[in-house]
Amino acid sequence: MTMNTTIEAQALLSEHKTFAKKPGLGWILKVVLLAFVFCIGLYALALQIIQGHIITGMRDNVVWGVYIVNFVFILGLSYAGALLAGIFHLARVEWAKPLQRILKLITVFSLMIGPFYILLCLGRPERLFNLFLYPRIQSPIIWDVIAIVTDLIFCIVYMYFTYIKDFALLRDNAEFLHLSKWRQKLYRFLAMGYQNTPEQAKTLNQALDIMAAIIIPTTIIAYSLLAWLFGMNLKVGWHSSIFAPFFVLSAVYSGVALLIVIMWVYRKAHKIEKALNDEHFIYLGFALLVLSLFYGYFYFSDYITDWYNMQKTYNLLWHKYFDFSQYGYHFVISVFVVAFLPMIVIGFPWFRSINSIALTSLLVLGGLWMMRYLMIVPVLETPYLPIQDVRPDWVHYSATWIEWSLTLAGVALFILLFVLVSRLAPIVPVSEMLEKKGENKLVIFYKTQQKLAAKKQKPAARPNHVYSITLFLLALLLGGTGALAQKKTKTRLKAYYEKLPDNYKQLTFMLIKGSGKQMSGVAGAGIKLTLLNQEGEVPLTTLTTNAAGEALLRIEPGYSLPVDEKGYTVIMARYAGHDSLKAAKKKLKFMDLTLDLAFAVVDSVKQITAAAYQFDSLGNKNPVPGLKLSIGVERLYSNLYLQKVKTGTDGTVTIEFPDDIPGDSTGAITVIARVNENKKFGTVTKTARINWGTVVDYTIVANGRSLFGDEAPLWMIISVFIILSGAWFHFILAIVKVLRIKKLVPSEIRSTQANSK
Repeated sequence: MTMNTTIEAQALLSEHKTFAKKPGLGWILKVVLLAFVFCIGLYALALQIIQGHIITGMRDNVVWGVYIVNFVFILGLSYAGALLAGIFHLARVEWAKPLQRILKLITVFSLMIGPFYILLCLGRPERLFNLFLYPRIQSPIIWDVIAIVTDLIFCIVYMYFTYIKDFALLRDNAEFLHLSKWRQKLYRFLAMGYQNTPEQAKTLNQALDIMAAIIIPTTIIAYSLLAWLFGMNLKVGWHSSIFAPFFVLSAVYSGVALLIVIMWVYRKAHKIEKALNDEHFIYLGFALLVLSLFYGYFYFSDYITDWYNMQKTYNLLWHKYFDFSQYGYHFVISVFVVAFLPMIVIGFPWFRSINSIALTSLLVLGGLWMMRYLMIVPVLETPYLPIQDVRPDWVHYSATWIEWSLTLAGVALFILLFVLVSRLAPIVPVSEMLEKKGENKLVIFYKTQQKLAAKKQKPAARPNHVYSITLFLLALLLGGTGALAQKKTKTRLKAYYEKLPDNYKQLTFMLIKGSGKQMSGVAGAGIKLTLLNQEGEVPLTTLTTNAAGEALLRIEPGYSLPVDEKGYTVIMARYAGHDSLKAAKKKLKFMDLTLDLAFAVVDSVKQITAAAYQFDSLGNKNPVPGLKLSIGVERLYSNLYLQKVKTGTDGTVTIEFPDDIPGDSTGAITVIARVNENKKFGTVTKTARINWGTVVDYTIVANGRSLFGDEAPLWMIISVFIILSGAWFHFILAIVKVLRIKKLVPSEIRSTQANSK
């Protein structure tokens, strides 16, 4: 029979026909608010593209931050949605039929939004096309790109297949639902002539089975590839064989939590308690409980393995997790929420309710996001080799408003897509629910008709939009008053003096607001500099801070700044403050110091001599004894210091130079002598080149296991080809089966449609 005009169908459509109504003022305000948040993110993106990553919290040490956390977390949601939808479909789980559409929407929207966060980490996003022009099959990054693109295509098509029955249902009940003409044409086109004949139903179910069967392994492989991007790295905290199954488990965990939250929102907003009943929350709540137990087991296994590792870097990393001045609170709270809270709330009946399960799921989502943050940021703040002579604000990561606004923009876009798609078709698959057995939909239909008749007799009161708008304006007024009444934020000025190897003098001023991990630079602020001497203050210049809150003044070699009676140059930096920021000032005192490097070979022993001295007013050299110096060689990521020594009474110090320091292809190396943040002299650096290094041939001989190899190994090419070929073959087979639906339209219906045209 053609199911689409039965009384049972109209009964269910009556319960879920809010999608067909004209949008009200509340819906429009919701869309406008979400679009506004998204536009703020676009503005932040434009600033980041124009000014560069300097306006974010990412630096050379912590090269990843909130963007990568969002990328990993959101992709986990997408893979979880696809995995759960595929399993529910193949296992023919009847009670899960109303959840299928939400799961597929989570999958597609997450896959659309998540990959953009990885693009935000690129300093040169315009070069992205090179990934496709010059792919390296042996690179896990290429694997991930292929997996994400493949999964996105599969999931979009799979989601459309599941909509076909509902499109046909809406097409045939257009008059009952009072649908507009454009909706009728759209549903007629998307339904592909589906009439629920036995042949059509069998063909469509076969296509759905094929898609579900290929999506399950595709999602597992895709998220495992993302885990391997971390696990194949030798970095402490990432190099683990447990990462792939751990990622898949956490993805399913977060997916179930998000599903519960969305179910709760739609159940409250659209009054669909019959479709999303208490049974769904209880079942998914227990699934959440079981997943929390597995998650706690995996996390403890990873922790106990690292705890027994005696390497210093492991100790430093886990110290960060347990130090309450660093990440201790984040770690303890997130572990409690993720691993223990579901056991308490869902495991004990007196705590268990629909609202408590939904609230727990929301907290679990936040905890899992924080676990991703702890997996990435503290690890990057713990380098395998200690980085020396680096400012703390360059080592420690703190996200800026740019990153947070782009994060909220992604969340707003996710919700906005749900809101818009909910206007296209019911959020629960009505056609699937019609196939459920044991429900007397005829009774439901008559009850619904009675309610509709009662509403017609007594017109419903219009919603009091004046009341809503008044509350909205009152909230804005209170918020604005609170903002005006709030205290000014404390600011702090930092000042550094550095003499560079080319004898330039550089003065760096940093204006910071906030405290702790909430510190951030103040951009566009004016820093007024004055020179302090015996006659008073002499105005020098006014600097403007950049996006990171820094202002630089560089003084050319040979230019001597005035000094006081003790030989100090004293500069006062002042920030006048702002409506919301307090004023700040900082005095910078320094003396001019000169470093020299000399090289000699005595009895076949290579020696480096460093000399530190000052010039007096007559141009005489005065040695500086007892000065702490670091002498070493420049390396790619950090200077390799050989010794830290003090100058003698003559202002010099001599050290032996090892014979096994690698140089370039000619043996040349750069020797460096450095005074680091001395109270008198600031930071002074001197470099010199000499051919004392060992000659190194940097021609890389690649093998089949190297990422930088010229060619991918044959076994890898064959494996990728087999996997992709198998997946795409079944994908095309499913599409071919769905296209046959039009050919299976009964002849009498086809002739009726032709006559009507």
